[in-house]
Amino acid sequence: MSDDEFTLKTISHLLNQKKYFYTLDKSKKYFFTVKIKKYEKELQIQCLDKASTLKIPVNFNILFANLSMLFSDYSINIDNIKFYPFKQSFFYKDKYINLGNIHFIILSQLILSNPDTIEKIDLYKTIWPKDKDYQMNKLDTHLTNLKKYLDEKLNFKFNFLSISGKIKLIIN
Repeated sequence: MSDDEFTLKTISHLLNQKKYFYTLDKSKKYFFTVKIKKYEKELQIQCLDKASTLKIPVNFNILFANLSMLFSDYSINIDNIKFYPFKQSFFYKDKYINLGNIHFIILSQLILSNPDTIEKIDLYKTIWPKDKDYQMNKLDTHLTNLKKYLDEKLNFKFNFLSISGKIKLIIN
């Protein structure tokens, strides 16, 4: 969120280049917000009770390093699990793994929708927005692969319920 439309679009474009998963749509669920204020000679970024001020013009690498500093340590605790959305990683019982993009999107969307369900078709469209033919078995395969991956790497039992085109994360 920014008070300057051009700044918002520019930073959004840069985040797209880095393939980061975020939204500018206020109606969608998200993990945290980033507020950006542009002043005459500086850019102020606020996120999660942290702030950074950068002189304008700012190099993308410096901007990105500051963004990373602001929210890289943010985690969500679910039982004994720590999920780090920005790092796309998962920590469980002293074991730490990085998630691939598809696994990250699946897990993120299930966590964001918890305790509610998410439509499988919406999850599919989030992962593969350019697909014209929806092959739900493709999504089911990735759900199964995520379940196996978490079990193999962390000995974590990932549970979800899939019924009538909806899916829900099951937390013990």
